Amino acid sequence: MIYYIGNTHIEEATTTTIDKALEYLNSQDVLFVDTETIRRNESKIKDDIYDTDLLFIQIGDKYNQFVFDTSIDLSFLSKILKSKSILKVGHNIKYDYKVIKNCLNITMENVYDTMLVEQLYTLGKKREDGYYSLEQTLYRYTGLTPYGNQLSLFDPYIPKKARTNLRKDYPSIFYAATDLISTHRVYESQINRSEYNDLIKAIKLENEFVLVLGDMELNGMPINVDKWLDLEEWSKEQEELAQLALQMEYPEIQNWNSALQVGVLFKRLGIPVEVFDKDKEQYKVSVQKIVIQEYAEQFPIIAKYLKYKAMGKLHSTYGAKFLKHLNPVTERIHSSFMQLMNTGRISSTNPNAQNIVAAKDDFPEGIMWREAFETKPGRTFVIADYSSQELFLLANLAKERKMLEVFKNNGDLHSTTGALVYGVPVSKHENPHLRRNGKVINFLTAYGGGASKLHKAFKVSTTKAREIINNFYKAYPDLKTYFEKVYTTSLENGYITMNKLGYRCYLPEFELIKYDIRNKDKHLATIRRKSQNYPIQSGSAVMTKIALVLLRKRLKGIGIICLAVHDEIVIECDIEFAEQAKTILESCMTEAAKFLCNIIPPKADAVITINWNK
Repeated sequence: MIYYIGNTHIEEATTTTIDKALEYLNSQDVLFVDTETIRRNESKIKDDIYDTDLLFIQIGDKYNQFVFDTSIDLSFLSKILKSKSILKVGHNIKYDYKVIKNCLNITMENVYDTMLVEQLYTLGKKREDGYYSLEQTLYRYTGLTPYGNQLSLFDPYIPKKARTNLRKDYPSIFYAATDLISTHRVYESQINRSEYNDLIKAIKLENEFVLVLGDMELNGMPINVDKWLDLEEWSKEQEELAQLALQMEYPEIQNWNSALQVGVLFKRLGIPVEVFDKDKEQYKVSVQKIVIQEYAEQFPIIAKYLKYKAMGKLHSTYGAKFLKHLNPVTERIHSSFMQLMNTGRISSTNPNAQNIVAAKDDFPEGIMWREAFETKPGRTFVIADYSSQELFLLANLAKERKMLEVFKNNGDLHSTTGALVYGVPVSKHENPHLRRNGKVINFLTAYGGGASKLHKAFKVSTTKAREIINNFYKAYPDLKTYFEKVYTTSLENGYITMNKLGYRCYLPEFELIKYDIRNKDKHLATIRRKSQNYPIQSGSAVMTKIALVLLRKRLKGIGIICLAVHDEIVIECDIEFAEQAKTILESCMTEAAKFLCNIIPPKADAVITINWNK
């Protein structure tokens, strides 16, 4: 059944034919798309798209709306939804895309998400829950509330019952059509905003990238459940061994998970565990890693305690409980992704796939958890990440000649920094401790850190830390000039311009420096730090997003995109296509890198592996 609403009332909605619906829809350059769904509630996974049935798909504009009942074959909509010449507009279109692809086996191309664009307009601003909902967004632009208040005889009133208990009746059909009208009004308001042209490139990229995220969420990651459960047992044993070692040395502690008991012990041993609580304006005892780790060399018990806590976290976080995220239909792990954090980076929840434990210098066993993500026989992963992505981006943004020279000659930037700062030869073999210091200095400055953070990291006086920072900027003078420029520009604009596509981030500190005079220096320091760091984070995010957009276009029929973790991309394919997929992945990442780093771009080398172990 196809319902035609147009500018009518509920009781006046009529049915129409496929030909008449297509005649109108194919004549438009811009269409508005939405879906109404119901959950079967068979899955315990939050927002499980594989446990969702499609009730209606509605397409049209504010003048004419067609609501398509899924009791008929809707394959005739494929041409419109796939069309690259017709723009499809939706509010939170990633959800509609996933539903349509899963339920109708139809993909979409050329989309515009009014919710994403609203987020781009307000990056960095604090917003209350529900701010980006269609209802609230429409009200901000137009003052209309067609979902709850009857404002006039000309604007429809949709009863609450129709919104919370959708079924195949006229009130529900009319509600479905109203979403199209609302989205059209929001879209018109957005493209007429003064900053629209400044953000047009960012808007284009994010609207292309939303389809990548939709695919990624649907595809998910394969996992070897038996390996995962074995790791739970291993971490449990390690936790028990670590606890036993602590108990043998300090039997007076009854509960090593009690921060109070551990705090009393550490204080008695002379470990500095008192920190100032700014909220309560008093000192308190803390045994958190960030407080005690710097004293680990002086007090061996700290390393033992931190190992116990780390294994406990592994056991509780990545044990059988994690497998609640395993989808019973696909037998894969499907994360949900938030597309726009303040810097333009993506984040992941349910589960947080970007935070899966990994190998580190002090914990090489971490690789085992990622290796538990494993392809089925006949399939393989192709994985690539950028080499020193953020430092390459920083060098290109600042046009820092010395750094660029090191990268051009395939040199070791950390060794170079160590040698320039300390004035002695430095390499992986000669004064390697100064190379480690060089690495810390490079990343600390890239993230907006200064002498106070370096003082803590190196356990030196603040005076010595300032000397090190001064030597760093003497070695890289173009960097200092660049940082001053972005800071000054940010203060002038009242927001941070984060990359060449125009992304901008507003900070509360821009307002606070006007009113909170007592803490003005503190707020200015925050703006300075974020002005240094945000363009690097944002540029890195954009680089990866461009690579993924290119990959989606070129990978069709060869493989699928499973995951993106900052600068790392994981795709899956049949083994016979692995080399072809590897070439495509590397070329897409290289092309994206050249766009952001047009002087010396970072390299991306891919590996073919059945485990996630890049």
